[in-house]
Amino acid sequence: MLLSVIIPCYNSVNCIEPLLICLENQTIGIENIEIIFVDDYSVDGTRMKLKEFQQKHPQNVVIIENDKNYGVSYSRNRGVEKSHAPYVTFADHDDVLERTLYETLYGHILKNDCEIVMCAHDYITEEDKNTQGGIAKGVIESQLHSGEIFELPDHAARKKFMLQFRNDLECWSKLIRKSFLLEHTIVFPEGMWGEDFYWWSLIEMNLNSLCWIPCVLYHHVRKDGLPASKEMQNWMMAQLLLNQEAKRRGVYQEFSEILDLELYEVGFASTLYYWILGNNFSVQELEELRQAVIKETTDIFHNPYICGKNFRYRYSEYALELLKEEITASSIRDFLKSIITVLTAR
Repeated sequence: MLLSVIIPCYNSVNCIEPLLICLENQTIGIENIEIIFVDDYSVDGTRMKLKEFQQKHPQNVVIIENDKNYGVSYSRNRGVEKSHAPYVTFADHDDVLERTLYETLYGHILKNDCEIVMCAHDYITEEDKNTQGGIAKGVIESQLHSGEIFELPDHAARKKFMLQFRNDLECWSKLIRKSFLLEHTIVFPEGMWGEDFYWWSLIEMNLNSLCWIPCVLYHHVRKDGLPASKEMQNWMMAQLLLNQEAKRRGVYQEFSEILDLELYEVGFASTLYYWILGNNFSVQELEELRQAVIKETTDIFHNPYICGKNFRYRYSEYALELLKEEITASSIRDFLKSIITVLTAR
């Protein structure tokens, strides 16, 4: 097999068919792909659906059955452990792939002898998908498959790359040399949301070469609604764990400014924003969140990226005021007024 595609599944019977069609239609040839489904203790007939697909492609499909519901990180890690190809990639059970996705990624990782190749992706809704394994606007047959090579010989180059690609943290649009993951002991953190941010940041801090393909070849289905309180707590936990892991590995000082920026914005500001909009918080919880950020960061109020407002989200600028002193009901109201002003001005 040329590459392994790892796909965690949970109660997927009603959404996975378009992905199965996409896998069969890959121009690289399904016979060249090892497809590893990790069924995370589904209760809706998913296993039967996967076994039917395996019967059609017995040489290429592997089904791993978890003995209980462990979550997506455990399932991905287990899939990597069981994979046999020299390169691994990931897909979500309800997403849509362009026909040329794996041929393009594989061709560039060989041609450029790099550790990782990644393409652009977009976000769609469930309604955007069609029954032929494509999207409603039609399958993209774009030939914009030329890639840009990034050589990252030192920490300075890696920091510049991390800042440039802050919005490209997800795992599913990337093909990775498996030996790279093993060499640097990079796995998804289990039991929390925001696992992609942790996983990809560790990769970036060790990366030497990457090929970027500025063409949308992967379509991710975005769920409606605000994240739940538990999901946001896990998001913050993933960011805290990343800072702690960087310290354990002895690389925190080299990357502290960017790691602290991510902890502040992805962990604190985003959690704050969604908790308040969802009215799912207490003043004590927010104050504990603030104290955790102060404890795990280095001189955050003089961080050049934060002072320079290198933010993804508008609310991050306003959340910074809440970080400066103990959070109160009054300061939360002021933050909410600022957010409402931003939202209504759009």
